[in-house]
Amino acid sequence: MSTNSEYITQMAAQLQQWDTDIDALRSRGKQMAVELRAGYFGRIKDLRAHRDEAQKRFQEIRCASDEAAGKLHAGMEGAWQAMKSGLDKAAADLHP
Repeated sequence: MSTNSEYITQMAAQLQQWDTDIDALRSRGKQMAVELRAGYFGRIKDLRAHRDEAQKRFQEIRCASDEAAGKLHAGMEGAWQAMKSGLDKAAADLHP
């Protein structure tokens, strides 16, 4: 297992990548048929909520000691899985 500082570095990079991915999905969603956009952009809104939850957990880990951060990793992994699942689903819906 990596140290907490390595974990933080990895998670910060992942958050930035997800911001980029969400922005790309939003741009592609603008090209969808009008009747499909509302539902799709609703999903993007949900993705942003998952991303915000992951950011909140990330900040908790950044501020915690190494020992306490290790205990917080499980919650972070749950937030990460929710975010990844949402991104995968949105991407699949855009390109069936």
